[in-house]
Amino acid sequence: MTKEIGLVAKRQLGIKISTAAYGVLEGRARDRGMSPTTFARWLLLDRLGYEGEVVFRGARRKKVIKPLSSEYRAALSLLQELQLIKMRLDQISPPRKKRKQTPAIIVDPEEIAKTLHDAQALFRRVLASMSKAEK
Repeated sequence: MTKEIGLVAKRQLGIKISTAAYGVLEGRARDRGMSPTTFARWLLLDRLGYEGEVVFRGARRKKVIKPLSSEYRAALSLLQELQLIKMRLDQISPPRKKRKQTPAIIVDPEEIAKTLHDAQALFRRVLASMSKAEK
């Protein structure tokens, strides 16, 4: 397989080695801060006496995904609820600029009551959570 990048052609080589040989290769690569593939490439070119310019990368780090803490999940939940309340408030009462353009605003009393109830319930939950954290 050939992949042209600029004026340089890159070729791919695949080899299979035993598990024991791979263990030795991996250990020596780790000692030099290289991935096993990069170290094998370096060994091959060194053994062939290649003197051209070669750029080697360090070993790639695996991305570790940590589980979310309960505090972080609670904060996300709170943020989602606040966003829903804000969306409802925007529907009930458009921002100042839009009010000037809209001559009559129809306000649904049930929607206002529901939004107010949700905001108060959320406020009580936040206060309860803060009092638990202080203990």
